[in-house]
Amino acid sequence: MDKKVILAGILKELEQQRMELQENLDTTKQAAVDAPGAMQSKSDTTKFQMNTLANAMRRSLTDKDQVIHALKDFSASQIKDHDTVQIGAIVEVKEDNGQQLTYFSLTQGGGTEIHHAGKLITVVTPNAPISAFLLGKKKGDTVEFPIPSKPGSVRKMTVTHVW
Repeated sequence: MDKKVILAGILKELEQQRMELQENLDTTKQAAVDAPGAMQSKSDTTKFQMNTLANAMRRSLTDKDQVIHALKDFSASQIKDHDTVQIGAIVEVKEDNGQQLTYFSLTQGGGTEIHHAGKLITVVTPNAPISAFLLGKKKGDTVEFPIPSKPGSVRKMTVTHVW
């Protein structure tokens, strides 16, 4: 797998998300401006609610910018092929139900998904629970971890490939 191409695709997806977030922020800010104020309607809190929403969107936009910047600075040495799962590795796993999953372990951008070469690739970060179980594993290793939504149940998967 060409990690540079995949990373470029992840950046493109994040930049698209950023653009959509900016458009939503602009719309929300305009709605706040257009909403009636306390002098017009004492019981209408729309202006306050729209401003609160806009502030949250600004924070999300700042966070998205930081993620994009961090991934643009991700060095070539960090995306070389690896024998074990670590930051910069792409890992393919097969669940015990036969489903194949592909993860790209990065420092930022967790949850971002792109399609590449017929596979859905999901970014996982060290904060993701699955990362704790996969980090350090190599091809052929099997991991089991609890499913939080199903107490007593475990999810089992085998590492089928590491790039």
